[in-house]
Amino acid sequence: VAGSPSEECCSQHSSFLPSAQKLIEIKQRKKLLIAGTEQFNETSPKKGIAFLQEHKVLKSSTDPDEVAVFLRENFHLNKKMIGEYLGDKRNEAILKAFVQSFHFAGVKIHHALRVFLESFRLPGEAQIISRIVEHFSEHWLSKSQESGLGELFEDRDAVFILSYAVILLNVDQHNPQNKKPMTVEQFIRNQKLLNGKKDFDAEMLKEIYKDIRENEIIMPDEHEGRHKDDYEWKMLLRRSLAPEGRYLHVENNEFDHDLFLLAWGPTVATLSVVFEGALDDTVLQKTVNGFKSCASVSAHYGLSDVFDNLVITLCKFTNLAAASEAGENVPLSFGGNAKAQLAATTLFTLAHQHGNILREGWKNLLDCLLHIFKAKLLPDELVKADDFLDPSGFVSIVPEEVPPSQRTDSSIFSTFFSWTSATSGSESNSSRLASSPEDREAQQKAIECIRDCHPEALFAESTFLMKDSLVELVKALKFASRGPDAHQSLGTQYDEEAAVFNLELLLRVVLRNRDRIDLLWINVEEHLSRIVLQAQTPSFLVQRSVIGLLRIAIRLLWREDMTHKLLKSLSFFLDMKLDVLLSVSCHIVAGLNELLQSNASHVKANEDWLVLFALVESCGAGIEPNEVNLEQNFVENIKAGEEEEKMPLFLWKAEAMKLGEASLTSLGRSCETMALLAREVNCLTGENFPACIHVVRTLAEASCYGLESKRKRESKQSEIKERKTELESRRGRGGFSSR
Repeated sequence: VAGSPSEECCSQHSSFLPSAQKLIEIKQRKKLLIAGTEQFNETSPKKGIAFLQEHKVLKSSTDPDEVAVFLRENFHLNKKMIGEYLGDKRNEAILKAFVQSFHFAGVKIHHALRVFLESFRLPGEAQIISRIVEHFSEHWLSKSQESGLGELFEDRDAVFILSYAVILLNVDQHNPQNKKPMTVEQFIRNQKLLNGKKDFDAEMLKEIYKDIRENEIIMPDEHEGRHKDDYEWKMLLRRSLAPEGRYLHVENNEFDHDLFLLAWGPTVATLSVVFEGALDDTVLQKTVNGFKSCASVSAHYGLSDVFDNLVITLCKFTNLAAASEAGENVPLSFGGNAKAQLAATTLFTLAHQHGNILREGWKNLLDCLLHIFKAKLLPDELVKADDFLDPSGFVSIVPEEVPPSQRTDSSIFSTFFSWTSATSGSESNSSRLASSPEDREAQQKAIECIRDCHPEALFAESTFLMKDSLVELVKALKFASRGPDAHQSLGTQYDEEAAVFNLELLLRVVLRNRDRIDLLWINVEEHLSRIVLQAQTPSFLVQRSVIGLLRIAIRLLWREDMTHKLLKSLSFFLDMKLDVLLSVSCHIVAGLNELLQSNASHVKANEDWLVLFALVESCGAGIEPNEVNLEQNFVENIKAGEEEEKMPLFLWKAEAMKLGEASLTSLGRSCETMALLAREVNCLTGENFPACIHVVRTLAEASCYGLESKRKRESKQSEIKERKTELESRRGRGGFSSR
């Protein structure tokens, strides 16, 4: 209000406003002061003070008065270390200056002693205690003469004796091991004739006894409960009277950044406590608004660590991880918890608005998404993945929950089937049958909450993320989609369901950021190649990695700067174990077919064609790749007219050829691919034509071998069936004895 005392105060104080440079200097000085305090407490007081003198926080030549102020006003110093420092005989001048910094005029001796002893911890040696109390007594007596309190004492020795007696009385009255503390009469009797061979004033002794008995002199480090609150309030009042306690009114936002850095930690902690305990909707909404305000300010100043902290806090309040670890039904638990839903809504709202400054928080956000995925609450878009074989072009990555009674086949192929045949859709996938209308309502609320959070937009809109945030997102997805070998080396548990989910998110992000592929390609290629090359057995993760590399190649092969890089990445398939390669051969050939249909004209280099032909031949005919370099002299030998029997087979070892081991589907698709290339005459050149002919011949041999094998198998199966029918017929006519 204009003209109010507060406005006048603020205006007056604003005249003392330091410049920005001065504030930076003050802040730097505080950092040095904190570092010196840590050395004082943890190493030694001498080294702490030397550090401050070296950095010119204290004068290079020790000034007892300056050091005394440092010991008194720095509330972060260890009180025990202060006592040891003051008790050192070499610091006698500092001890004297420290004692004289107390204003004891008009303060009764026991009150003065209480204030004095709260500023440090008395050492344990009697000689040191005696020297400290002696300095206190002398100073108190000199300050108490004017107020008349000193007239109660005959000399300085009397003050010393009574001060020592008060210390002993405090121990006597509050030592739990002392079963019989002294009475007031005993205390008075103990001080008889000690005041210059006279008695102390009895009323004064009774007052001292009563005060010590009712209020123990407690060291600050030992304060608890009310004593702690009283001490901290007293220290806060003292600091408010110091120069740094002056409030400065600033008209502009010049110092908002620094103020926010100081305030955000306590603010978020306070909001978290209130949110966790609040039951009223109004209070909850106010805390959410507080979280959003902190997020907006942190985004404005680009404070990623602050925003990450907010994301981590809100992830905790969703209770998704806690419910999952506790074995609860996550859809029911989440759907029945309005506070968890509010936290999730706030979390995704902030991520959508300020994803550009998200860094380490991506990991926690992805963990939340994983729990939502496992609870089968995600929308269709995030549980469907591109596929080359399914007629719809998509498969669900949600594994089907097969009842134990129906699980008859534990082979890897049945595992594939359980993944690929799972139904998609958040509503159908969350249908662990609810036992009551309340449960069904909770499930529906959970589905609607996640739907309204739009988690799919996080990845669809990753195109707009700034470089640093995008890199951190990819880094987090790589870490979460590691293969079993990486987990084994780290001693952690491997979860293929989680790895596949995060891998699909990674591929989604990469394909959304095709224009920035140069930023991501090296890390993504290295990650996918590690998965396929380290695989010892077929798995769904390997299958999705292979399809992922092919999807990226299909989308980006048109770029001249990426053509060779992409086809080089596909050559990693040739280094896979044969059984792993054959398990995904249908997908590879189907992907190559789609790639060549749209991008064959962009493949120029002969070495790139060799990679494509090698993949078609290996997957179609079931041939194990040779370990030799792809740059062989096959073409040169063909041109020289040498006989094929004398040449090294193109890319394969002759003894390793196993024609026909690939499925007929792979073989058929390989033949379709070669037929496609035959029609695309512009793709065939004098350099790659001999290799093309060789592949056609290999596929032809594989076709003959495969068809012959198929006929033999069918003939054998037919013979077995006929014999079985005949045996059953004879058994029915009684043609067999019991034997």
